[in-house]
Order: sequence, then structure tokens, then C-alpha cells
Amino acid sequence: MIDLWLDDIRPAPHGWVGVKTVEEAQQYLKVGTVRNASLDHDLGACAECMNGRTAEQWLEATNYTQMPHCEHVGTGYTLVCWMEETGCWPQEMPTVHSANPAGRLKMLAAIHREWDRRF
Repeated sequence: MIDLWLDDIRPAPHGWVGVKTVEEAQQYLKVGTVRNASLDHDLGACAECMNGRTAEQWLEATNYTQMPHCEHVGTGYTLVCWMEETGCWPQEMPTVHSANPAGRLKMLAAIHREWDRRF
């Protein structure tokens, strides 16, 4: 069993397996080897959606109110929705370490729907 850390920027804590993309996280969840999962919301954006901008330029353009992300890359919420659809959840209730307040609330609402249903 592993502890899974989904984040495109922050390194995984000692003893955790770090992944940067929704697809990488899905691979671990599909085989049922995840005990704990800690999830970030904003996971970056593809080059097309960045329109030639760097992450710093994106942040400046949004007055540092949001990190770059797009549906092509997905978000932590994309992963949580996939877990809802497939039933591929970690053994324990996932936690959210995202600094994005709106993304964090959406992810936690979906996670709690699942865990409230189970118990």
C-alpha cells in the first residue's frame, strides 16, 4: 500500500509517492494500491491554453488570484470526479492540501459525499 501525493509543484512528503498529473494518480488508484491520498487542485495548464505565457505571466495577469490550469491537464477536482464515477477511491478518506479556496471546497464536498454515503 502507498500514500499518494498529487501536486505539480510541491514535493511529496517523506514516505509518500508523488505524482504530478491526474493520469498518474489514476494509474495507482485503478490497481487499488492507495491507502491515503493528499490532493492539490491546480495542476498546471497545457501550452495551448497558456497562449505562450509563463506561469509567472499568468499569475500577473490574474493579479495572483489563480494558478494556471485547464481542462486538458485537469485538476484535483477532475480526479475526485473520476473517483466518484469509477469507485476507485483510496482506502482512507482523501485529504486536500490545495491553496485554491474554491477548488478545495468543491473537492471536499465530493469527497464527503462519498464518505457520508459509506458510513
